[in-house]
Amino acid sequence: MGGHLSHLKPEQHSNVFVASCGPVRGNLYRHGEKSVDGFLGIPYAKPPIGELRFRKPVMADVWSKPRDCFEYGPRCPSSGMFYEKIDLKNQDVPDEANCLTLNVFRPRWQSKEYIKRPVMVFIHGGGFELCASRDYCDYSLTGTLPLKDVLVVTINYRLGALAFFSTGDETCPGNFGLWDQTLALKWVQKHIASFGGDSNNVTIFGQSAGGVSVDLLSLSPHSRDLFHKFVPMSGSAHVPFAIRTARNQLNVSLEYALNKGFTGSGSIELFEFMKNLPVEKLLERTGFEHSASGMVSFGPNLDGDFFPKPLEELRSEASKKPVMIGMAEHEGLLFAFTDPHFTTADEVLKKKIAAEFKEDVVDNPAKVRQDIFEYYMNFNRESDEKKLVAYTGDSIFNAGVILAAKSLATHGNNVFFYVFGYCNPDGFGPIGGILPFKVPTHCTELRYIVGEGVYSKFEPSETDLKMLEYMTTTFSNFAKYGNPNISGSTKWKSYIVNDNHKHFHITMGGYLSHLEAEPLPDILAASCGPIKGNSYRHGDKTVNGYLGIPYAQPPIGPLRFAKPLPADDWTDTRDCTQYGPRCPPSGFGNEKGLLVLPDVPDEATCLSLNVFVPGWESKEYKDKRPVMVYVHGGGFEVSSSREFCAYSMSSTLPLKDVILVTMNYRLGILGFFTTGDDVCPGNWGLWDQTLALKWVQKHIASFGGDPNNVTLFGQSAGGACVDLLTLSPHSRDLFQKIVPMSGSALCEFAMRPAKLQAGVFDDMLPRLGFTGSGSKEKLEFMRSLSWEKLTGKTGFTYKQSGWMSMTPNYDGDFFPKPLDELRKDASKRIMMTGIAGNEGILFAFTQLSEPHSNYSELLKNWIALDYKQDNMDNLESVRKEIFDYYTKDIPKDEDTMMRRTAEYVGDSLFHTGQLATAESAAKYGDDVWFYKFDYCNPDGFGVVKDALPYVAPTHGIELRYLFGDGIFSKFEPTEEELKMLDRFTTMFANFAKYGNPNETGSSKWEKYDPSRPGRHFRISYPDCEMVDEYCGGNWKFLEEIRKKNKCFQANVYGKKL
Repeated sequence: MGGHLSHLKPEQHSNVFVASCGPVRGNLYRHGEKSVDGFLGIPYAKPPIGELRFRKPVMADVWSKPRDCFEYGPRCPSSGMFYEKIDLKNQDVPDEANCLTLNVFRPRWQSKEYIKRPVMVFIHGGGFELCASRDYCDYSLTGTLPLKDVLVVTINYRLGALAFFSTGDETCPGNFGLWDQTLALKWVQKHIASFGGDSNNVTIFGQSAGGVSVDLLSLSPHSRDLFHKFVPMSGSAHVPFAIRTARNQLNVSLEYALNKGFTGSGSIELFEFMKNLPVEKLLERTGFEHSASGMVSFGPNLDGDFFPKPLEELRSEASKKPVMIGMAEHEGLLFAFTDPHFTTADEVLKKKIAAEFKEDVVDNPAKVRQDIFEYYMNFNRESDEKKLVAYTGDSIFNAGVILAAKSLATHGNNVFFYVFGYCNPDGFGPIGGILPFKVPTHCTELRYIVGEGVYSKFEPSETDLKMLEYMTTTFSNFAKYGNPNISGSTKWKSYIVNDNHKHFHITMGGYLSHLEAEPLPDILAASCGPIKGNSYRHGDKTVNGYLGIPYAQPPIGPLRFAKPLPADDWTDTRDCTQYGPRCPPSGFGNEKGLLVLPDVPDEATCLSLNVFVPGWESKEYKDKRPVMVYVHGGGFEVSSSREFCAYSMSSTLPLKDVILVTMNYRLGILGFFTTGDDVCPGNWGLWDQTLALKWVQKHIASFGGDPNNVTLFGQSAGGACVDLLTLSPHSRDLFQKIVPMSGSALCEFAMRPAKLQAGVFDDMLPRLGFTGSGSKEKLEFMRSLSWEKLTGKTGFTYKQSGWMSMTPNYDGDFFPKPLDELRKDASKRIMMTGIAGNEGILFAFTQLSEPHSNYSELLKNWIALDYKQDNMDNLESVRKEIFDYYTKDIPKDEDTMMRRTAEYVGDSLFHTGQLATAESAAKYGDDVWFYKFDYCNPDGFGVVKDALPYVAPTHGIELRYLFGDGIFSKFEPTEEELKMLDRFTTMFANFAKYGNPNETGSSKWEKYDPSRPGRHFRISYPDCEMVDEYCGGNWKFLEEIRKKNKCFQANVYGKKL
């Protein structure tokens, strides 16, 4: 663990601060121009030992001599079954006598808004048995909420047996931890004004068991009037571990005492035994397990004192308050796979259900358990792991949090309900090694509120820091004003009882990702089946979106590594308001983390597409609108259509009066595995794309689209796919115009000969456990593996040339002839194609792991990656020829070599191949419009900027001006960028409509002329222009090198390897 500022040390003040509890000395924490005071380890209660063990706490006496409050107070001793199961290594020593302390962090500057600042009191979690306020780095914490002009108080309270032991009667009623929290709140009411806090504006917030405590404190008449707003996070009074009956808590307490050596009987003897038990005995791990339901042994109980009535009655009586309540998107992930005795997901699911539902909480537990198990096993998720995560989260947290939101709103509280849906997959530390996937789970949000890593040290990316800024603003706004919305926004609306699943989703995304689609009231009677979609409003126009439409049968079982089959039509209304899951990624790019995303892929249901339809009557197209179909990139190994924020995308091309279709297709191993022969020829991702285009031809008319005016466009690997689809006789007649962007069939990464692509998989198979031989054995083995195993990271590398591992191959079926012959055979069409101005920058400095001490070595490493024995004779001579060309007649300083390296990477991967495609298409009679996109906002690169020595328009940058999505970071467009977005979408829409990208009445963009091969249209802002010079002329040199590339020549011209 560790906070994002834990490397810093505060300054200790020599000045004495005169607080009403007594004079104190504290720390000074500096944050730029602002500073925060911290007073740590302030005692709020007398030592809870001797006669005060198992009794309500007593307020600490005030003092007169200065007290040093530089260090956190000790933690309270832990005990119980949850404590026994979680071994917190290297934890500091607890101290029963001195643990009831709190900490005050106050802004040091004079507030412009407040005479007395709002106060936020945080209650830590830990299953009522673990943790302490000292687990949160003080320096990191001061860099969060206190910088938002609020005071923050954090507290310790008794834990485990010392806090919640009960005899079930008046002898020892329990709930001492809640009484501690209550006394701490009384301390705040009595003393916080002397620290500059407003005792009439106190917000309590807590997470997990701390969230439960917060909600319970809002109910008890002893505590509920000591604060004014509250935030239960991932916990509430309604979650199953929140509270037991007094009798059930007595049974747990008795089992615990027997485990510790109790042999007596009756409440008084039991109380005396526990009262005199040394604290060291409590800390011993003895394998204690209780027989009651639930994972937590010691917790609150319905004692008749702290809770004099049932909780719902107490809720109805309590004064009404603003409440912010919510949970992480996948709460169950953290608990589902951390069991050291984990066997299989379905067996663990049975164990967890059995642990939660015993005779003490349900009648006929066997039937209840079976019903729950069958419900989750039959739920619409492909893997048992997902079912386990769903049940674990639902049972421990989700259902109880939703019930609390509903109860709170029913009884008149103003409720703001949220789901936290963001995480950095690199932030899980050692726990990440045992999780099958990394998504927002229990505790993820804490690092963005208090700056503490929880699972591992918090080392925030630029995006993480933006989320921290967002969350601390949201929480402090709620504490200040009772409303979490930011700067006049009303997008986060109060919770409505009758819409109990509607919530505010906190994440990052496109420039309109803060907006929420409205459900369409009408069902669309599409020819594939009736569907329900979304409405996206843009001023006086609306766009209808239908997401996650299946176009293929699940590609599993015998359909894995086979051509896809069309999905069956349906008769019942299908909900198409959410994107379908992504296809599982795999391959070398995935191994290197080319694109790491938190949502969970699904092999069975990933072959879906999305249709965005203008919602107004077209003045230009009376019957059918033009259709644009987009194929995403990702190196054939990663990404999906769901990467693009639906609301943002709906505001771009669809507003130009065209229908937009985006699709998923199989990736990596699942998309391109081949044995190099007829047993498994591969190219499954291309067959998927072909089937999606057939779906468009069959069904798009029922959405108002014209199947005779379809433009296919894609970027990077998606651009290569678009060009390859124009060549194959299986797909080339399914559309009329194409736009390959930053990728084409003549880029060297686009395809391998079948034999060499099979060799890539031969390198991978042993890492997956294959020990057989022969194509049929390989196919059977690969079909036998779970997709999680198949796509898991294995440290895979490959020896073949080229940057991408999983690519299309020259299979003899999808490509029955060499590519140049297929281009010649294909019907003539209109093409718009081009590159970003500096394609190589993105990859040159971020994608190679080979060590290099300078940019000359980096350039050599890239050349060596591109050209190996499989594709080049006279290998060393060719490598030297390329290196000498790119380094001749230039200064050899690092800056020049750095830029020259980026030039080579761009030239070799994209620039040369894209121009060759334009030339080839024009040679065979296609109309070609050739461009270079040469515009960017230097502030739009997000965390990628840290890895780049300089920024310029590079790979992927144009997509934000086509789809409104940030790619590298959230797209927050300037006024100029919005103008570029309008210009670029107009060009694309005009091309789709008319076959000419020029803006109305303009002829500035000239058609491509093969006699002037480098001449292209430079797209920028404010001016666009025709330019003759293309990439410094380097393409001419690389064209000569490509003539020596055996693989390229085999694929394109049919020459033998």
